[in-house]
Amino acid sequence: MSESAGKLELKKLAKLSKEEDELQNQKEKNKQMDMFQKLFDVRSQEDCDIALMTGCTANVCIIDEEKKKIYFANAGDSRSVLCKKGVAYPMSIDHKPELETEKNRIYKADGWVSEGRVKGNDIRIIFRQS
Repeated sequence: MSESAGKLELKKLAKLSKEEDELQNQKEKNKQMDMFQKLFDVRSQEDCDIALMTGCTANVCIIDEEKKKIYFANAGDSRSVLCKKGVAYPMSIDHKPELETEKNRIYKADGWVSEGRVKGNDIRIIFRQS
């Protein structure tokens, strides 16, 4: 180990070991990506019902340091919470179609609510025909 040849041999073995580790890590990452795709990527699922995977949400928080105020806004069934000492305080309300205020807004816009969804699940027919 103290001679040059021994040090070179150790260096080669260390490099080889590192390359093998990197290759193994890459294989593991590829397996994880494949698993993720099979579980969550809508396009990779043969029997996927696209209407069940579509929707729209937004959640925004603005901090005005000068006025010492925090503003929260949301759309869809997303919500904002503020935690203090391990307790979560709701800062917004989900815009679910079953809520009376949301139903009224939807009906005023010539929409309807069916099966807990705006305009029901009729959108699935559109996707299945294409």
